[in-house]
Amino acid sequence: MVAQFRMTPDILSDAVWRQVFSEIEAEVPAMRASIQSVFAACEAIRGQMDVKTGSISTASATALYALVRHVKPRTVFEIGTFIGKSTLSMAKAMDAAGIDGTIFTCDGSNAFLVPVQETKAKIVGYPKTMSTEALRQVADTGAKIDFMHLDGRMNDEDMEIIAQIADPRVVVAIDDFEAAEKGVINFARMRKHPFFAKHVLVNPPRTTLCRELDFISTSTTAVMAPLTSFAFVAQPFW
Repeated sequence: MVAQFRMTPDILSDAVWRQVFSEIEAEVPAMRASIQSVFAACEAIRGQMDVKTGSISTASATALYALVRHVKPRTVFEIGTFIGKSTLSMAKAMDAAGIDGTIFTCDGSNAFLVPVQETKAKIVGYPKTMSTEALRQVADTGAKIDFMHLDGRMNDEDMEIIAQIADPRVVVAIDDFEAAEKGVINFARMRKHPFFAKHVLVNPPRTTLCRELDFISTSTTAVMAPLTSFAFVAQPFW
């Protein structure tokens, strides 16, 4: 008989989010001020968007920042640019991590009007371009994706391209992971694909954790991470 020690997504979630948030503890005051500035600049262009949708909360932006700060990706692919809140949050995190990388970001409905910010990260926008075509263009550059942020619906063709151009250890942040929203649908699609067979789900940070950390909002950002990114350690990280 082989004993099993079962780990639920909720238990795993608490451990992961506590670690990534603890890693940016010293940066929180400056990071919050930076995100507030980014959000103000992004909101100023909302009226210029052809299709006006929702955008990420400050808690989700913080979660995304913390994830990118932890993973330290060099090549990011994002579905759903809109007004650029998530794009710039990731760029700021790459700067903080000392990463001189690239963010490829597409939006199927809107022009690319992300406010200019001082960031070392190169941001390549694909305006009014659906994810499949954007992925094809990224593939043509020869880039290898090691982090993704999904704030738009994926399809089966997307999955096939991702399997070709993403690092097997790619970490995926999934927005709107609640009820029957697109994040849950995207997760279900990824879960069925062999490429993500060895990835595990990390649920969004619980509301109680968000309150504990003095967030003024909650986050709907979930994560799919490869099993190889988890390790047993002798000491706690907080």
